[in-house]
Amino acid sequence: MVHTVALLAPNGNVGSAALRHLLPTHKAAKLNLVVLHRPGSPPKDLDLGLGVEVREIDLEGPIENIQEAVRGVNAAISALPISAIHLQINLVRALSKTPGFITFIPARFSIPLTDDDYPHLSFMEPFLETERIAKELGVGITHVWTGSFIMSFKFGWLGTNLQENKIVANANQLKNWTPITTMEHLGAALGNLLARDPAGIVGKSFSAVTFRPSGKEFVNTFTQLHDGQPTAVVDQTPEDLQLLLQDIKGSGAFMGVYMRHWDRGDLEFPGSIPASDGISLSHEFQNL
Repeated sequence: MVHTVALLAPNGNVGSAALRHLLPTHKAAKLNLVVLHRPGSPPKDLDLGLGVEVREIDLEGPIENIQEAVRGVNAAISALPISAIHLQINLVRALSKTPGFITFIPARFSIPLTDDDYPHLSFMEPFLETERIAKELGVGITHVWTGSFIMSFKFGWLGTNLQENKIVANANQLKNWTPITTMEHLGAALGNLLARDPAGIVGKSFSAVTFRPSGKEFVNTFTQLHDGQPTAVVDQTPEDLQLLLQDIKGSGAFMGVYMRHWDRGDLEFPGSIPASDGISLSHEFQNL
């Protein structure tokens, strides 16, 4: 029997990537796709001739209306932006009352965080609350972990600056790898998972990590992109890292958590879903 998948928030980076990869599976009748959009944000450029059902969902409205919007859904994925993550809680409450519902992929696409990360990341509380409530209500969860998104390096993520040919890394980070994910890879991985029987993915974790470069490989890639000009490597001291982790009101703490794991070399990514062949880190950086 073909299952029904709901995609919430189809217009953002994650949502549009997931939609691109869910549409062919829907067209091949391997799943029924339902697109959920918040009021005022209908899906862009969706070919309605494909027979995709589009439903409006007001996550701040009555729970009965949210339940109606997810009627008949067996699996759901949220691509809500971080500013609206708290609204996932109402979605989970509705899904708990949906007959035949099996698993939910929350909008938590990051490295698999550890207990010592959370004290630095107060913004994660709505993410964690969503999952606590899901557990209480018996709503299945499927996690999909990623690395740093390649687009974030355009804005100096991990202290890199491609334009200035500079990276920030200590001796451990030059040796250890750090995970990087392209949005296309994440979209393909989500399409792959949601095409499966939801009963086969509930309660499990999967990963979409496109590249695993060491700091030294960063240096080599940047040098190559700058026609052989040596890349400047700025040492990250323990004091530098602590300053980042203390920046709990900005993005510093989140970046600090990533850099600390890079320094430790302790990240593990379960259930790896491979990327397509023929892509390279240098090509992705060149296209930023």
